[in-house]
Amino acid sequence: MRRLRTCLAAMALTFASLAATTSAQAAPPPSPTAQNTVARHELDFRVPGVIIWSTPIEGARRLGLGSPGQGFELIKGSGPWEYYTCDNGVTTNYWLYGRNIATRVEGYVPDCNIRP
Repeated sequence: MRRLRTCLAAMALTFASLAATTSAQAAPPPSPTAQNTVARHELDFRVPGVIIWSTPIEGARRLGLGSPGQGFELIKGSGPWEYYTCDNGVTTNYWLYGRNIATRVEGYVPDCNIRP
């Protein structure tokens, strides 16, 4: 029984290695534009219309909006501040200070509105 398990495990590893090699060879290399986009957008807005705030407190000014695909450049994290509930029901008091890469608007965004 032990020998059978060892044999099956070896076959599974061989198959996984072969599949990875085949898929790596079959996939065309990404275009230079796609490579730049991926590198620039390590973080992005989770949904369209995310508000970029002047400060992470009640009464802050709205400086602009962010949408998926525009990218978010993190400058620093900040917290705890006032609680904010995102549209998905997640409540957070941790805010991120950064810049919308597309519009260059800089300000605070609740972390529940940013995705990796």
